This record gives sequence, C-alpha cells and structure tokens, in this order.
Amino acid sequence: MLKTPIYLPLSCTLFLILCLFQSPVFGQWRPTGFPTGYNISDVSTMGDKIVVNVGGAVFVTSDGGVTTDYISRNADLGYAAYSHNIGTVLYVSTPVGRIYRTSDLGDTWEQATLSPYDPNAIMSVFQANGFLLATSLGGKVYKSTDGLNWSAIDLNIADDLRGRILTQGITFGDTILIGGDDGAIRSVDNGENWTYVKPEGDGIQFMDLAVGSDGTIYAGTGARGVFTSVDTGATWTSFNSGLPEDRRNIVDLIAAGDDVFLALSVDAPNLYKLDREQGVWVRLCTGESQELLFNRLAANNGILYAGTTTEGVWKRPLSELVGATCLLTSVHNFGTATSLNGFPNPVTDVLTVEHTFSGEYIEYSIFDVYGRAVGTGRLENHGSRLNIPTARLGTGMHVILLTDERRVSGRVTFVKS
Repeated sequence: MLKTPIYLPLSCTLFLILCLFQSPVFGQWRPTGFPTGYNISDVSTMGDKIVVNVGGAVFVTSDGGVTTDYISRNADLGYAAYSHNIGTVLYVSTPVGRIYRTSDLGDTWEQATLSPYDPNAIMSVFQANGFLLATSLGGKVYKSTDGLNWSAIDLNIADDLRGRILTQGITFGDTILIGGDDGAIRSVDNGENWTYVKPEGDGIQFMDLAVGSDGTIYAGTGARGVFTSVDTGATWTSFNSGLPEDRRNIVDLIAAGDDVFLALSVDAPNLYKLDREQGVWVRLCTGESQELLFNRLAANNGILYAGTTTEGVWKRPLSELVGATCLLTSVHNFGTATSLNGFPNPVTDVLTVEHTFSGEYIEYSIFDVYGRAVGTGRLENHGSRLNIPTARLGTGMHVILLTDERRVSGRVTFVKS
C-alpha cells in the first residue's frame, strides 16, 4: 500500500527546528576535510592557510578545512613528515634527512642539498637573522642562505652533539634557541657562538618550543612536562602545576595569541590550556561525548586545529576552549539568541545577514536540521551586514548562529536551495 507523504507547513518546520536546537549544540569538535585513517604527523599555519602532513602526504586548506588540496600528489617526496613555512615558501622534511621546498603550493618542488648528508630526520627549518637554519635528529645544525644549499655548521660546543637529538628552533633577534637532549643549545650573537643550556635534572629533552605573548618561552619535554624561561632561554624553571605527576610527555605545545595549549600523552581528552591567573594547566573538554586524542596542534584565525593518529584533523573556536568542561563561554541556546534577518531566503551561494554586532570579528556556525555542525568561520565585521558563503551546504533547512567577541549571539533560519 502506498503511503501518502505528509508535508508540514513552513511555520511548523521552523518550530521543530528551534525546539531541536534548545539543547546546547555548541561546544563540540568539528571534523575537517583532511583524510582520515592515517597518522597526522604535523599541522602548521602558512598565512591564512593550514598545512597538514598526513600519512606522508601534504595537504593544504584555505577555507578552514572545508576543502583540501593534495599538493604533494605529483611530487616524489618520499614520506613528507613535517612542514615549515617561511614567508610564502613551504619547506617539507622527511625522516631520512631530505628537505624539499615549493613556492607555488605544490605546483613545483625542488630538492635541497645537505652537506654532509645526515640520514636522520630533519625536525625543523626556521628563519634566523639573514639566513635559514635546519636541525636534525642526528645532532646536526645546517645553515643556508638560499634554502636549497645547506651546510652543517660547527657549533664549537664542548658537549659532543653527535647522535644527540635536536628538535625545534626559534629566534628572537640575534638570539637562537634549539631544543635537544638535556635542554637547549643557545646563541646570543646570531649563531657565531653557542652554549648548551641545561635545566636542573637528568634526561630533560626539549621537544617543542613556543613563545607566549608576554615573551615567556615554553619548552615541552619528552617526560618532564613543561619548562619556562623569562630571559630568552638563559635559565629555565619547571612549570607543571595541573599536569599529572606520572605522565608528563608533551606531544605538542603551541602559543596562540594570549593562550598556550599543549597535548599530553594521557588518555583522552589530552588537551590542556594555561590558566595564567591561577598559574596552572587546565585539562579541557572533560566529560564530552567525543573522546579525541590529539597529537599535533596549530591555531589560525581564532580556530584551534588538532590532528590525531587515525581520525584526521578536528577544529574548534578558541573562544570555546575555556574551563575544564569547555562550556563556560561556549554553550549557546538557539532559543535565547536574537533572531536576525538574512536574505535571500532561500539562498544559493551567499547569505547576507543584517546585524548590530560591534566586535571586530564575528564567528559563525551553521547547523543542519539534525543539529550537526556543517560549517564554521570567522569574518571581519565591516558594518551592519555580513556575507556568509553557503554554496557548499546541502539543500534544506539550516540555522546559523553568530557571535562576536563579547559573546553576543544571534541566529538566522534559512533554506539552502
């Protein structure tokens, strides 16, 4: 027997959607379009782009992960484990001591020459004052002025670095810091002379280095948690309040504006954020249904991107990552958000929203009729109208939630044709 379909009036459909959205749907990680099923070995930023190394391949997005480009598809790079951007040039490095670069996002690639060749992984490529430096897991530091020809430099350090691990490097004017076994190697004269700076304790391996907005340097270690320096790396202090005593292996650490985040080698959720006022690391997003274990972190345009070992890259607005439950500022109720006017409705490519937000930036999230997040973004506020791209949305009813820096929220219900 054929059943006659039942069509609800538009007003009833809108009512049902708003009832569905009475429960909090913010405060959740959103998946991106990067591949899943492979290890994410690096996530980095390049201007407004996100670069992801996944399963040895290199992908780039310029729209927050909605679409991704496989830029190493036609290149013979081997296993491209890490990416390093310097201006508009992208360098990728491999576990067998190779460096490649592209200045056109993968249309062409060039292989660099390292002398002498070191078969160990190149861990970082970074800008110093007038030249480039690269570090290897074999204890070598390479120098280049053109990015293609690299020569190992003599550090003139009493400690023998052969076979030692050298990891990430950062610079502050003429001061250069490179993480490694037992601490960091440091130069205060743009690489002319080097010393080994060792914090108190044995086996302290600096894996990640990040600089906070106040100039504090944070070093993530392989087993001893976090160390900080307020004198450009001359001295270091343990800073582990809030971290579990028995598991302090930092797998990644980044600074994002005024915030500092780290991923710890513990059970999910393993994302921590520094509470500056309390001087303690806070474990974020506990008690959520999604239990994601992150291994690589990057932040861009107010969004945190987090890689995993097999589940791709996920993202979340930095404004939501507050407090242990990530709900202090992130939970919004669509029923209490101010109703705004959006046109055309139905819409095809661009929805124009009229608003009265006063913040410099406006964040938005788009949800389908099932409450699933299908789009997010962050746009500059240039007036009373905001143009939001909708071309990639599926057809049907949607609700968009907008918030400014003051967490003032508004909503628009619209139909994508």
